Amino acid sequence: MLAAGRTGRIRVVRALCAAYSSFVRAVPVVTFMMLIYFGLPALGIALDPFPAAVFALALNNRSVQTARSGGRRSPTSRTASWRPPARSE
Repeated sequence: MLAAGRTGRIRVVRALCAAYSSFVRAVPVVTFMMLIYFGLPALGIALDPFPAAVFALALNNRSVQTARSGGRRSPTSRTASWRPPARSE
């Protein structure tokens, strides 16, 4: 959904997705884990350590993959863009 938001037509959604992706990529994973484990109970959501770590890693991983791929697929498939080498006779 993050990739769809970053490539969407609505500017506000694109900006929010880009800001989220930039924030999560800039924050170290351990800091993000601590923020989720100790910060969510302040909002009334208490998680055990393992689910909090899995949640933090999942959010971090998704953001990094979206940023790395650019959130877009290539317009052509690999086989369509492949050309055989030129023959030398």
